[in-house]
Amino acid sequence: MLGEEYEDHDLVVALDNGRPCENRIIEKRFSQLKEKAGLPNVVFHSLRHSSTTYKLKLNHGDLKATHG
Repeated sequence: MLGEEYEDHDLVVALDNGRPCENRIIEKRFSQLKEKAGLPNVVFHSLRHSSTTYKLKLNHGDLKATHG
């Protein structure tokens, strides 16, 4: 939509124009999502650890399958 005005920085989380998103914006939105979903008050980085834990459970502890 933005055409040449879009800045592709190859980011996972970015503003609508592709530019980096400030931490405070991510933290605010994450807090809103946690509250709405009734989730415990964890930090954003905890998602990485939770993801790995669930993948290990799904793969019955198989590290190679979890890593890939």
